[in-house]
Amino acid sequence: MLTPYAGIVDRGAENITKELKDQLGKNHTVDVYSWKETEWTVSVGNLRPNKGFRRIHKKIFKHLPTPPFLGPLWIDTMFFALNFYKKMIKEKRGYDFLIVNCGFWGGISAQLYKRIFNTPFIIIGHAGGHSEIFGLITKPDGFVANNLSTKKILDIFDITKVKFILNGVNLDSFNPDGPKFSNDYFKGFNENARIQSPKILCACAFEKFKRVDLIIKAASKLDKGTLILAGDGPLKNKLISMGEELLGDRFLYLGFFPHKDIPKLYRSCDVYCLPSIGENASVALLEALACNIPIITHKDQNRSYVIGKGGKLIDVRDTEKFTETLRKIRVLEFKDLPRKQAEKFGWENIAKSYEKFMEEIISE
Repeated sequence: MLTPYAGIVDRGAENITKELKDQLGKNHTVDVYSWKETEWTVSVGNLRPNKGFRRIHKKIFKHLPTPPFLGPLWIDTMFFALNFYKKMIKEKRGYDFLIVNCGFWGGISAQLYKRIFNTPFIIIGHAGGHSEIFGLITKPDGFVANNLSTKKILDIFDITKVKFILNGVNLDSFNPDGPKFSNDYFKGFNENARIQSPKILCACAFEKFKRVDLIIKAASKLDKGTLILAGDGPLKNKLISMGEELLGDRFLYLGFFPHKDIPKLYRSCDVYCLPSIGENASVALLEALACNIPIITHKDQNRSYVIGKGGKLIDVRDTEKFTETLRKIRVLEFKDLPRKQAEKFGWENIAKSYEKFMEEIISE
């Protein structure tokens, strides 16, 4: 598996890699290649772009449109792919299958590797949408789309097999029966905050497409209830100011929350909201469901599939409808429906889908 920042950062692609390694490792030998050597990853090497290279790159594309796969963030991925290829050639290390978690450049490296070792490979699309077309250019033997709309887009090109496999959730870590944070714990972040039900959680990156401002506006129209935000990003200060202005002491900002404590945070709240529009199927939705917390999110094909009967799907741009749904969420009888929905997407089941897809490719 090729995942540049596995074992280094704690994000979606890296967590998915770890879960797949653990599950697939029950029946297979799985090596994960990363920039860093850890207890579960293998280092590809340390050839990195230096300041001179970055300066030249910046100069070249200063007045030119930059293709996505040549953007500043992708330069590191290009060097990662080069390191992997060099290491494999030098060590003459052959594998039966490659799983690429780094898009276009990972696909280029895997394609070159395939020409020597005849090893099939798949690419997992983490970004979603039209951006995944660049991965198809490398002609993988298969492509995993983790939402239905991306699969529909990629199927048009008919370049390779595209399989829809949703991201999974760790049902042991995320469960409804563990400890919760007390109201006193929350007041430790702001002693003047009023912590009252419904406790509404929105934990995400504070980026424009997450549309966190929509949940702030909707929650501000409630007579009671506390909006709890957790996360970081470029809109942090703007969203904090907005929350404090519109909700006053019914607003609480927790900062960036460690992933290991997220299950406890979900359990401590009454509802999880993700107002983003046009986003990939979020792992956070599955994590909240697994803790038996109902969801309110935007209604689209991807999230209808993920949420099922474990929450309410609405047009989050309709503030009145959003507020009314928040007001009613506690009296709705969800019982254990959120948890049951999440159990469909436990990592054991998801890994079996990957295994079956790879077996289909190998057998062709």
